[in-house]
Amino acid sequence: MDSRQGAELAMVLKQVAKMSHVKVVVLMGGSRFFSTGIHLCQIEASGDPAKEANNNINKINDVILAMSQMRDKLVVAALEGNAGAGGAMMAAAADVVVSAQGVLLSPAYRSMGLCGSEYWTHFLPRRVGRDTAYELMYARPDPLLAEEARSLGLVDHVLGRNKHEFQEMLPGFVENLASATSWNKTVQEKFKTRNSDWFDRLSLHRQRELHAMEQCFNSAAFQRERQKFVYKLNDEQLVDAAQENPSLKWKGQNTQEASVYLSLD
Repeated sequence: MDSRQGAELAMVLKQVAKMSHVKVVVLMGGSRFFSTGIHLCQIEASGDPAKEANNNINKINDVILAMSQMRDKLVVAALEGNAGAGGAMMAAAADVVVSAQGVLLSPAYRSMGLCGSEYWTHFLPRRVGRDTAYELMYARPDPLLAEEARSLGLVDHVLGRNKHEFQEMLPGFVENLASATSWNKTVQEKFKTRNSDWFDRLSLHRQRELHAMEQCFNSAAFQRERQKFVYKLNDEQLVDAAQENPSLKWKGQNTQEASVYLSLD
């Protein structure tokens, strides 16, 4: 999701939030991917990758904030395709996460030299617990199948045996959510807990995450891993490519690796 897409989605969600007749909002990506977070290719192509990366992450955070502000609606993340990094955390911020069988979730950001944002330090521990959140992000940052993610609490429901059955079953699943007693319970709980103090705490999580992410975005590690991803190169190939194309060389003063660890305190 690039900056423009994030801004447009946040605007749409704010408009939907005003529609009192809407009880359930379902967020869906494509058949291959729900979302994989910031748009690395757009960031690499920009004139100032660190600045664009920061703008991009803020736009995605705005989407999640708009989701969180829908106190009178149930927000559902429907994963027909894989979700990675910020995309997995966007899903985790929804009230209900429903997935097709076989979908992969990759919550960790470390492989890109990032500590992550998307309010993960708030929403992930509340879904899976503090210890499991640390394990998913740092100890074993490997992809999870939807079935395992459900056992941990990262996914709430797995529908169907394949994507075709998921598509067929999803409308009925959403209709049941809208009419179930759990809808009233969830909405009442959101009205009760999501007050000004709750949003102030959420804002603190965002500020702390973004402060750390600014250091990551300006690190040699992020440039290296981003370029390896965008240009489909390994470490040795990237070194060779930088010899031929000086624009691929690290020009920053800080050659230290930025910390990818965030405290949940």
